[in-house]
Amino acid sequence: MPNDLDLRDLDEVRRRVVLPVVRSLVRPDELEDVVVDVVLETPPPYRVPGIAPGEAHASVLGLIFDVPESRLPPVVPDQDIVAEEWVSVRIKARGEWVEPIRWFPGDGEAHDPQWLAAGLYSQLQDELAESRFAWGELREGDYELPGPDIPGVAGCDLTTRRPSGPG
Repeated sequence: MPNDLDLRDLDEVRRRVVLPVVRSLVRPDELEDVVVDVVLETPPPYRVPGIAPGEAHASVLGLIFDVPESRLPPVVPDQDIVAEEWVSVRIKARGEWVEPIRWFPGDGEAHDPQWLAAGLYSQLQDELAESRFAWGELREGDYELPGPDIPGVAGCDLTTRRPSGPG
């Protein structure tokens, strides 16, 4: 399927990507709500650590431990950082909101629904396994993605399936 999905068209994102994937992993008796909306996010301010030798131990992840807060420089706000619009997908199942999944829509470029669906599927699998109601379960399911809605052509829908198996 070509890059034919505009992430700013939330109804199409919900219809073509989100609902098929969510329904493949969350049972109907569990699913309470699916919200696809636009959120504004501003990245947090950052620190530029200036650490004296012997006071820090770098971890594998690059985090710094054992440094008193008073020894760290103040937070450095970046005047160029502005809030950005992200498409947010939130799912509520059995009374619990699963961690939101977000996509950056870019500057109006079209996106590949198969790619978005595969990413959503993988992220949702991980988030469900960490939820209270599906703790530890690696859920799997098949989904079909409906094609673009063609105005004026009733019932025209190009459907694609998620490839199954390795490959």
